[in-house]
Formats: sequence, C-alpha cells, structure tokens
Amino acid sequence: MMDFKNTVRYLMEYKDMQTKELSARTGISENTIKSYIKEQSAEPTLSKAVKIARALDVSIAFLAGEQERTAAASPSRLRLQSLTKDFTENEMSILLATAAAIKRNKEAVP
Repeated sequence: MMDFKNTVRYLMEYKDMQTKELSARTGISENTIKSYIKEQSAEPTLSKAVKIARALDVSIAFLAGEQERTAAASPSRLRLQSLTKDFTENEMSILLATAAAIKRNKEAVP
C-alpha cells in the first residue's frame, strides 16, 4: 500500500496531470499541493483531501492508502477513464466496438 503523497503522485502521473491543473481543479494553491507530494510532505486537511480525491476521481480511502489498487485502478485503466470521461454516448459505443474487435482478434490468434 502507498501513502498519501505517493498515491497522489501516482495518480497525477497516470492522469498526465501537473500540479497546476490539480490546483485549478481543487482551488488549492500549487505550492500547497507541492508540499503534499514532496519527500518531507505536509498532511492535508480533510476538506482539502476530499477536493483532491474528487479532482483525481478516487475515494478518500484510496488516497489514504487504505484501499489497495486493483486491476480496476491500474495505471492503464485510470488513464483510459481520464481520457474518456467526457466522451458522448456515441463515442463510447465506438470505443467499445473497437475494444470488442481487438479482443476478438486477440482470441482468434493461436
């Protein structure tokens, strides 16, 4: 299990998010966010941790390291979730059809 700072770093990396963007999404200053993810890190208040969790699309338990990463929260799946969160229903249908075709091709190859 990871601690708060490493979990935030991990999520930011795989969501391709810089501190500036996280700051804009949370209303927390860049310097404060940097202080949370540096080596000798400060601990956020509960209200700030909630803002960070919402901005990163995870639970507080996940951020706190109480909920282990699962396949559903793998780096690739988190990146896919981040990339597709604003997709329309039609775009999601196209993506799902493409994924199904890839799976069929993969299963067809011995």
